[in-house]
Amino acid sequence: MTTFVFSIFSIKSCLTMKLFRTFLTFALLGFIPFSCNLFCGNGSCCGNEPVPAYKITKMSVKDVEGDTQVALNPTLYQYYDKYSKVVYVKETEIASLKRTNSNFSLISQAYACSPVEDPSIQRLVKVDILSDGTTSYNEQWKKIIKGSKLNELFNLNKMPISSYIKSNPQIYHQHDFAFTLNSPPTDSVELTFNIKLTLSDSTEFVFENQRMKVK
Repeated sequence: MTTFVFSIFSIKSCLTMKLFRTFLTFALLGFIPFSCNLFCGNGSCCGNEPVPAYKITKMSVKDVEGDTQVALNPTLYQYYDKYSKVVYVKETEIASLKRTNSNFSLISQAYACSPVEDPSIQRLVKVDILSDGTTSYNEQWKKIIKGSKLNELFNLNKMPISSYIKSNPQIYHQHDFAFTLNSPPTDSVELTFNIKLTLSDSTEFVFENQRMKVK
């Protein structure tokens, strides 16, 4: 009799556990989409929702110290390898809407609310740095005249400009293009030049009368 009662109790416990597991599974499935709205503000992180694709409409330029975001005084002579002329994305606008994949899984949904920034629909395809004055820089660049192309005097994000362009770089909201001189001057000198960036949709950003005082 005792064995029979124990068997019935074991069966009931097993059924109860199975029902609990079933309930917990459906509860989680229902909570995940809700949590996307709760934590992301909308259901976009749950997939199959429109995501804006953007384009760059405005860029600006700043003078900073080396790889940092620390501003420097461009009126003073700076060490050539500690001076960066940085072109950065300032404004963007929505170009279109695209839809994300909606393949559902517990694992993918669990990480869905960690946003991954999409790049701009544009890419950088050309850079021109042209002298806006006449000067002498060093033995290799003894005579720089107005209109001289200075691309080979600069690196872009620590790479030769031509190599950087060949890498077909994507552009993001917080993207910086850091132009630095790749060789020292013979003496203290001021360079005056224009920078032109051309994007894949033929949009151009021109920054005229840029100056770098270096030593």
